[in-house]
Amino acid sequence: MKKEKKGFSKLLFYKRGELNLSLREIAEQTNIHPSYLWRLEMDDSKSPSFEVVCKLIEVLGLDVKEVFDAFGYGYLLNHLEEEDFLAGKVQSEVKRAMREEGFHYIGRIVEIIEEGKKKTYVQP
Repeated sequence: MKKEKKGFSKLLFYKRGELNLSLREIAEQTNIHPSYLWRLEMDDSKSPSFEVVCKLIEVLGLDVKEVFDAFGYGYLLNHLEEEDFLAGKVQSEVKRAMREEGFHYIGRIVEIIEEGKKKTYVQP
């Protein structure tokens, strides 16, 4: 019996198909082993590390909001008035982190989300 793809696995599978890329091509661009990519697509692996997700966002051009949704955390962005703007800022910070050595800009993503929450969320 075939297991139905869901979440991040489904997102990877369809995006790879849309871009007409093989697992080997993605592996070469991300330095992630093709068998691990296959297991991610088959939902046959534990959740990938943040670094792996960032590499896949960069190479596949994934939308950060879709990635949050795929992992079940889309609600973290849903209540923000400037969701598209914020998601764009987060995506640009992820891309910048990928270019910088040591991922020291990753913390900036959390800061941007927190800034957005403070501006748009009023507690009762």
